[in-house]
Amino acid sequence: MSKQLLTPIQSLAETIQNIKTRGLHERVRPMNNNDELSRLAQHFNDMMDQLEAAFQQQKQFVEDASHELRTPLTIMKGHLSLLQRWGKDDPLVLNISLEAALQEFKRMEGIVQELLELTRAENQSSTALRESVALRSFIQYTLNRFAAAHPSLQV
Repeated sequence: MSKQLLTPIQSLAETIQNIKTRGLHERVRPMNNNDELSRLAQHFNDMMDQLEAAFQQQKQFVEDASHELRTPLTIMKGHLSLLQRWGKDDPLVLNISLEAALQEFKRMEGIVQELLELTRAENQSSTALRESVALRSFIQYTLNRFAAAHPSLQV
């Protein structure tokens, strides 16, 4: 009789151990006994679903942030390489590349600031933040940056 009573608890303990070794996708098998241990197992599974979703969102957030930061870094690297090759002797290339690198640096600062604001906002509320973007000027800005980094590009 005690074995029958302890089986659901043992199942929960085994699932917890499996989560430690195999990952967050493990769940307690539904017991459907309509008792406290069945409800505990269901609450545990619900909690694990939420936890797994939160980790997936965090992973996606880090991937997105990395991608957003990589773009200005790549543009800055291109301009610095351009300066290293030709810009030392050409004041026009020097000026354009320095200006572009500074603008990309400011862009990175803005991204970092937005990430901090997003983190603060998520701590305060779960409502989404939206910002209007002037698409035409953003596209023109991007084209100008690429043209400055790659003079052979026709804009």
